[in-house]
Amino acid sequence: MFFLSGLLLSLHFAFWIASLKVTSVASSVVLVTTHPIFVGIGGWLFLKERLGLNLIFGIALSVLGSGLISYGI
Repeated sequence: MFFLSGLLLSLHFAFWIASLKVTSVASSVVLVTTHPIFVGIGGWLFLKERLGLNLIFGIALSVLGSGLISYGI
């Protein structure tokens, strides 16, 4: 199990570093910080989870943070 986790983490970083050849670090970070949106929507669609207040707050915060990063503040 630890081997698989390490392998997937190394693939994650390998793909992220490779993506920096085609985009900026800021754009890459903006995409990464939107993960609560995708987790929330995926949980709602596939697992029939209800969107709680904490998740909605996390999504709003990630959108705000992503906007600030992309704006350059």
